[in-house]
Amino acid sequence: MMTEHRFLVHLFAAEGAALRAAAPPPAAPHERWKVLAEAPRSWPSTAELAVVGGMLADGVGWAFAAGYQAALPAAQMVALCVTEPSGGHPRSIPTSLRPDGDGYRLDGQKRFNTFGQCAECLLVAASIGQDEAGRNRLTLVRIPARLAGVILDAMPDLSFVPEIPHAELTLDDVPEPASAVLSGDGYEQYIKSFRTTEDIHVNAGLLGYLWRMAQRYRWVHSTREGILALIMEVGALSRVEPLAGFSSLRRRLLAAMDGLWSVAPSPVRQRWQRDIALLSVAERAHQLRSEAAWRRLKRGADGEP
Repeated sequence: MMTEHRFLVHLFAAEGAALRAAAPPPAAPHERWKVLAEAPRSWPSTAELAVVGGMLADGVGWAFAAGYQAALPAAQMVALCVTEPSGGHPRSIPTSLRPDGDGYRLDGQKRFNTFGQCAECLLVAASIGQDEAGRNRLTLVRIPARLAGVILDAMPDLSFVPEIPHAELTLDDVPEPASAVLSGDGYEQYIKSFRTTEDIHVNAGLLGYLWRMAQRYRWVHSTREGILALIMEVGALSRVEPLAGFSSLRRRLLAAMDGLWSVAPSPVRQRWQRDIALLSVAERAHQLRSEAAWRRLKRGADGEP
């Protein structure tokens, strides 16, 4: 992270640029992401990228988009495809990657793939068989979204953040070169760590959006100070993994700003009230990850492996 002083200087500069932007954003999601990403891509850390991307957004949905894509840093729009019709647990992933000559063949189905139908690249979790203990071994495969055998069908919009599309993915005997398979354990190295990374970056994007709203509508100083404090903390907290303390601070801050939305135009206020449900969708899963992370830290402090 930058020093606090340099970060604040850049934050206020980015805010000024966002507020001066007059052109309406394009409607297509993939074009919208390019607009959001254009300025922040020069930032030195992905957490800062998420904050500024959220600041350039005009709602919770696009602030989420900024955070999600910052968590998957790439020059193109990426979708991480893990969840299957049977669920997202490692044992619930039958999508298979099987050897075929010098390469592989990929078959399976995925659901709720965020940005799936407008992504340029897909990161697909696939099984390569079982280990000695009978556990499903996963790997991650990087594939172009427009490829023979790759079928993406739009899913119905959610009742909140409907701007964010989701897709069902069907993989029908898709040929893959060996270079498309990412090295390392797909679950431990990528999927499991991404859940915490996503939490951090989505929160950073949301805070960037709230900072812009607080400045635009001149919310009380204590609220603006609280948002700014959490922006400064989000990067530091990412290094110690558990976000329980951060989440409780965020909840108190959101509760304190309930009455402040009355000064925003009705469409802005109503969209916020509709989309705030996004924050509670994965609350239980987040709590379990945080508890597990605290247990790992305690074992480390006690000298356990």
